[in-house]
Amino acid sequence: MQNACQNNWDGSRSTPPQPLEIEVSLFGPGYGECVVVHTGHGQWVVVDSCLDAQSKEPSAFIYLSKLGVELENQVKLIVATHWHDDHVRGLAAVVKSCLGAKFAFSSALCSREFLDLIGAMQMRPMMDTTGIKEFTEILSVLAQRGKNEMHGDPKIFAIADRLLWKRDSSTPGNDPECEIIALSPSDKAHARALESLRGLFPSENTTKKRIAQPSPNHNSVVLWIKIGGERILLGSDLQNDSDATGGWGVIVASKTRPPGKASAFKIPHHGSQNAHHPAVWNDMLEVNPRSILTPFVQGNVSLPAKEDIQRISALTRCAYITVPVEQSRKPMKPSGAVNKTINETVRFIRPVPFSTGQIRLRKALNSAVSSEWRVELFPPACQLKVPAVG
Repeated sequence: MQNACQNNWDGSRSTPPQPLEIEVSLFGPGYGECVVVHTGHGQWVVVDSCLDAQSKEPSAFIYLSKLGVELENQVKLIVATHWHDDHVRGLAAVVKSCLGAKFAFSSALCSREFLDLIGAMQMRPMMDTTGIKEFTEILSVLAQRGKNEMHGDPKIFAIADRLLWKRDSSTPGNDPECEIIALSPSDKAHARALESLRGLFPSENTTKKRIAQPSPNHNSVVLWIKIGGERILLGSDLQNDSDATGGWGVIVASKTRPPGKASAFKIPHHGSQNAHHPAVWNDMLEVNPRSILTPFVQGNVSLPAKEDIQRISALTRCAYITVPVEQSRKPMKPSGAVNKTINETVRFIRPVPFSTGQIRLRKALNSAVSSEWRVELFPPACQLKVPAVG
């Protein structure tokens, strides 16, 4: 019997999945992360975006093009889970190319508060962020596309328990059925996100500082994907919430979330403790789910920490990371004016890993054949292990 956690190093990255084969691929860093999902029959979903470390092009572009995917009509849904810089770089270019795709995102990012924030940042460009720039461009593209009556409104607002996309299996040749459902944000989390946006507005006669993205992340979109009898949970960057009005506590306690347990899991927020909820593993995931994540290295923050890796490894034997944590380069040693600027802002910098890894999960959907997830790791992706000391 094949080892359920076997690493397949021989798979060709440019070999497309079979029509009745699910795929979940996670890319990262460069800086950030991106997930692409094959739902069957040549139909794809893109979740977030990151730039390939070498080419500086969106990782989804590069990969799907190598597979021969026609972006204009085979990508059915694009999801922006939130507006943090490390999840949206290059996303506007993806939206422009995938003409037939709907674009799902939190309605907080089309609110008057967010639009006013965009306007304020444009007046004070030194305060702008990559996330705001990307969304400014995306909203412009969607506004133009929405004028075409043939396409209708390309926007879908994600809120807890909303169906974002569905393939109906009742049409011949369209089996298996596929549903993509948002599990967050909750109504209260949405309201709190709007409050956070209001708090970001620059005051008059104050020093121009780069916008600090709200923390904790109240508005991240978690996805539940059901394809045939298979379920996938994409955890985005959703964190826990102390007052139980948002975060993972609301999801696990929900009486209306979809039933079943997922066999594949994109671990939220780079494996950090503040995004871990035991009930997710007990109630929403199968035993030893194929669990994937990207690292995050910025300033003095490095995730997952050693304690995070130990916790995840105790929960599943099948955890993988796109780039080993220890592959981060040594801290730079700036001096003079550069050092002063760093001390006044982020206080510490560390370059992100130099290459982009890919974790690819594939599983056959043919009901006549029982199959496990096939795990393919494209360097520097590897199994998650506690880094050696020294």
